[in-house]
Amino acid sequence: MKLSSKIITSILVLGLAFVMGVFTVQTYYMLIPTSWYFEYYDVRPVNDQFEVGNDLYFIADHEVKRVSHLFYFDNLICDMGDGVFMHQYGRKKEDPHREPMKRTEIRFRFPNMMSEAAECYLQSDVMIRFPYFVERVQPMDQIYKFQIVEDESGN
Repeated sequence: MKLSSKIITSILVLGLAFVMGVFTVQTYYMLIPTSWYFEYYDVRPVNDQFEVGNDLYFIADHEVKRVSHLFYFDNLICDMGDGVFMHQYGRKKEDPHREPMKRTEIRFRFPNMMSEAAECYLQSDVMIRFPYFVERVQPMDQIYKFQIVEDESGN
C-alpha cells in the first residue's frame, strides 16, 4: 500500500503544528510570573527556641490565587558544633483541586529529630508544576535562625 505524498505532508504538518503548540505553551508557562498563581510571603518559626525532642512549629504566610499543583519544600539545617551538621527535609503537596485561598497564615509542624542542643536554620521554597512538564520554583529569600535547647528541667 502506497501513501500519497499529500497524506505524508499532512501528517508532517500536523505533527509540526503539535510540537510548535506544545513549545508555545511551555514557553508561556516559563515566562509568566508565578505570582499569577501564588505568593509565598514568609515562613518563620513560632518561637526563637524549642526544646530537644519537641516538635518544631512554623507559620507560613501565603496566598493561592489559582488552582494549581503546588509543592512546599522545607530544609532544616542544624549546626551541632565541631563541624557536624544535621539536615532534615520536608515536602508537602497542595491539593490541586483546592479552591484559591486569600492571604493567610498557616501553622505547620516539623518533627524535631534532634537529640541535643543546636543552632538551626529553616529555608523554604515553593514549586509550581504546570502542564507539559514545566516546573517553576519561588525560593524564599529569608533563612530563619532559631535554637534547639536542652530541657530546662533536666529530664
